Amino acid sequence: MNKKSTRLSVAIGAIAGGFVLASCGGGGNLADEAEAMADTQCACTTFDCTLAQTQWFNKINITQEEDVLALSTADQARFKVANSRSADCQDELR
Repeated sequence: MNKKSTRLSVAIGAIAGGFVLASCGGGGNLADEAEAMADTQCACTTFDCTLAQTQWFNKINITQEEDVLALSTADQARFKVANSRSADCQDELR
């Protein structure tokens, strides 16, 4: 499987996972959402594709900082790793 196919598969999986969580009444948290957003962003093959996920991370970091801080220590770490991974994936497409 080439890199483009792998990224597309990850994106489809992340989107499908999001629909499953939503249909089950949620149960996720910002760390789960951040990991799904990072997976989606890292599946992008163009810079423009990354913009929605970057906007989401910017919004959460600015307007929901208290929600991130309310996460468990482990989930805060997961959020931070996903945020960094997302930025790294976007930088690869610059």
